[in-house]
Amino acid sequence: SLHQDAKLHKRIMTIKQELKSREVQSYVESSMKGSNSDNEELIEQYNNFVINAKACVESDELANALELYREAYKIDPSVKLKSKIDKLAEQIASRDNIDEDDVEKYNNLIRDAKAKLKEENYGDALLLYENANEINPSEKLQKRIQKIREFIENDSENEGEKDDDSSPVNDRQMNNSVA
Repeated sequence: SLHQDAKLHKRIMTIKQELKSREVQSYVESSMKGSNSDNEELIEQYNNFVINAKACVESDELANALELYREAYKIDPSVKLKSKIDKLAEQIASRDNIDEDDVEKYNNLIRDAKAKLKEENYGDALLLYENANEINPSEKLQKRIQKIREFIENDSENEGEKDDDSSPVNDRQMNNSVA
């Protein structure tokens, strides 16, 4: 009906003003040609932005994650999303303040820690990760440190209860879960 078309047109115009991304703008333009599934497509697009942003955070691609969260925010400007954006921007800014020597030291510590894990030397790996975390704290690194601490703690508690035959399996499991 004419009233629904007017409401849809008004909604599309509002969305178009809020969204700057070419991808979303092209969607809005196609919506103006008669598509009634604009909300469903925007929700799907929002969800894709958020899912991809989370994946970028997990793989430590913070700048990409920030951009994807900003795109999602253009679709749904929620307080929670704004908080994530601000936190991520702050984290990126603090990383940018690290000088080149610290970046090299950090990368060496991470590389050495991974090597210690492969050697099943968890105590040394833990110390190296903790030193790296002091240079550039991150949630991902803190989770890794916590996993190693828990593994060491569990391993020392179980050492008296188990034969040595079972510990290589646990060590391999630890390497797979942390690395």
